[in-house]
Order: sequence, then C-alpha cells, then structure tokens
Amino acid sequence: MKRGTPDHPKTEMLAELLGVCVAQAVGHMEMLWHFAAKHSPAGDIGRWPDSMIAKRAGWNGDPQQFVGALEAAKGAGRHGWIEKHRSHRLVLHDWHEHAEESVKKWLANHDEKFWNGIKPFARRVQKQISEVANDSRHDLDTVANDSRNDLDEVEIVSSQPSLAKPSQAKPGLARPKEKSSLRERKPARITLSDSDFLDALKSNPAYCHVDLTAELGKMDAWLAVNPGRQKTHRFVVNWLNRIGRPLGPSTSGGVHQPTHAAEKTTAASRRMFDRAAAEESELERQKREACA
Repeated sequence: MKRGTPDHPKTEMLAELLGVCVAQAVGHMEMLWHFAAKHSPAGDIGRWPDSMIAKRAGWNGDPQQFVGALEAAKGAGRHGWIEKHRSHRLVLHDWHEHAEESVKKWLANHDEKFWNGIKPFARRVQKQISEVANDSRHDLDTVANDSRNDLDEVEIVSSQPSLAKPSQAKPGLARPKEKSSLRERKPARITLSDSDFLDALKSNPAYCHVDLTAELGKMDAWLAVNPGRQKTHRFVVNWLNRIGRPLGPSTSGGVHQPTHAAEKTTAASRRMFDRAAAEESELERQKREACA
C-alpha cells in the first residue's frame, strides 16, 4: 500500500460513505489493489462487474454502494479512488503512479500500457534520456580536444638507460602517459530497448526539429564507410546534438524549413565529427606502431 493512504482525506471520506472505520476502509482498498494488480494490471477495473469488484475487495454489502463510494470519495481532489471512463467503464485513478513495481514490470514485459496510455517507467526513461543527453553535450565539447591531445600523450623514452632503473629502460620504446582522471569516461547508465530509446527521442522536445528517420539513414550510411564505429545509443544522441536547429521564419504551418545557414552548420558539424574520428584512428595506429 502507498504510504500515507490511511491518513488520506479520500480514505476518511470512503469510511464515512460506507459507514465503517478507517482501518476497514484501508483493508478494502488494499484488497482492491491486489485484485487489480493481478487481474487488471492496466488499471481498467471496469472490465469486471460491480459485484465482482465489491466481492474481491471484501465488501459484503450492496456492490453499487461500494463502487459508488469509491467514486464519490474525492477528498479535496477532482476524482475518487476510481473514476468513470468512456472506454473502460471504470478505472483506478492515477494507477500509473500507485501501481507497485511488479505491475509495471509485467506491463513492460508484455509491451502494454496503463489505461491512460502511459508506458510503465515512462518518467524514469525520460529522466535517463535527459541525463545521457546532458552527458553527451559535455563529451562533444571535449572529443575534438581529446583526440588531438592524445597525440601528445605519447612520451618517447630516452635512448640512454635510466639511472634510476637501468634494467627497465628500452631504447626507442614509446609508452602512453596515464590519462587524467578528469577525462575518464563515465560508464553507461541506461539500458533501454531500441524501441523505447527511439520513442523517448521522438517525445523529447530538444529534437522536435529533427527528421529522425532521415538522420538514422545518414548514420547508417556514415557507419558503412567507417566500420570501426558502432551505432550505440550514445552515438545517436551525439549525432543528433550536432544538428543545428533551423533558423529563419516558418513557411509550412509552423514547421521550420532548413535554411542555408542551418545546412552550413550541419555540414561543418559533420566535418568536425569525421575529423575527430580520423584523428582517433591515427592515434590508434601510432600506438600500435610504437608498441610493435
């Protein structure tokens, strides 16, 4: 049961409408939620008749009185514990927030949504997408500098033996310096399916100006000629963040058309991305030659 239910004004009003104590009203609600979690996980409790709802909630009186009290116990809000629905007849109010974790996992595993169309864990997914987008913006600011500075991270050891450790000195050996901890990459914190990831991108207002289908096709074409890279979630977010928002007035019902300035910005971003990838490949080649 959700914390605070026994002290909620709706619970006190439900007890008054049913003529029972608050503890009994809480028990009826708990049994109702257990029944819904197993037999109506989407919260569409109206699929069952009032007699079944009252029986499985432990109410032995008039079923219509019980269902009516659940609907009328609104407290200071607009809806009671249940509310009428045009398609489902009756639904549990805010079930997408009150349902326990196991119910959300069941819906997610069966690719189903709550009665109001909300996907399970929708808020969590959107929060993770925002965190990845913020991290990728920081990485984009440093990727070009990192690829150039990596060339300076290789220190050529002197051909003369070291005075401190003469037995470990090897002429002409190149060894990379230890990278600063400030430039260490953070581990990935999101494990989403590709469909959930794309849905979250489509609903993110930061990319409302992007033709996602076209950009995914461009990524596939770029990766086809750069086989060393992979189309990861971070790669997709980095790519989309390099697309300049179109400038200039709207010309098609509020949808901005790409301007010449936006196209130049996008082309420049592509060139910078390709240059960083080429420098990274060159760095790997030099490291392999130095260690050979």
